[in-house]
Amino acid sequence: MIYPVVKYGQKVLEIPAAVVAEFNSNLEKLVADMFETMYAANGVG
Repeated sequence: MIYPVVKYGQKVLEIPAAVVAEFNSNLEKLVADMFETMYAANGVG
């Protein structure tokens, strides 16, 4: 799944992230999707 890219200055970046308690299959899928999004946007990380 490719997500919309959030850029500097967008309000969503001001929201604190939740603490990651365990690295499970849901988080593994999210990370894979984030890499897919980065590559689709010709990003570098």
